[in-house]
Amino acid sequence: MRTNHNKPRHLIAVFILLSVALSACGFRLRGATAVPDALNPVFVDCAGNTPIALCEQVRELLELNEVTVVETARESSYTLRLTGLETSRRATAITDSAAAAEYDLRLQTRMSLFTPTEIPLLAQATISANEIYRYDEDNVLAKRREQRDLTEQLYSRLAQQIVFRLTPYTAERIQALIAEYEAAQAASGEAEVQAPDAP
Repeated sequence: MRTNHNKPRHLIAVFILLSVALSACGFRLRGATAVPDALNPVFVDCAGNTPIALCEQVRELLELNEVTVVETARESSYTLRLTGLETSRRATAITDSAAAAEYDLRLQTRMSLFTPTEIPLLAQATISANEIYRYDEDNVLAKRREQRDLTEQLYSRLAQQIVFRLTPYTAERIQALIAEYEAAQAASGEAEVQAPDAP
């Protein structure tokens, strides 16, 4: 019986052709977002009580989108700043004994995008994610582990939203925002100069 040694090559060729076709149709890997090249390179600044795990997910997702993430603001063209994390949990359902049966876990952070001269391209935008989960008061340890896993999932959702919010920042958009900011600053300065002295 003859063995078809060309079969692996055929499979590789088919895979490559399929990949090219999917790319042409706009298909992207899960988590991949069209972040403009204009934001390269970027520094991710995690301020306040922003969890390291969330920061790492944002950095990894940016790198997945072919954005160069640098270690210091001095090396970067732009700074993505995450400011803190707020966590809240509220009961959404109760048992017959008035104990909580379901909780809504919500995480919220704020993101800003700055130029090297601290011009805000995006200022304190609120990013949030939530999930409802069941709570069993008879199995507290298992539910605590579930909540930790759920928190990691919410970090992932926050990271995806944060990176998605960067997609409009093309070079043209950035230049327009800088021009608007400088014009507003100039107008504010002129108004202060022209203001009469208080009696």
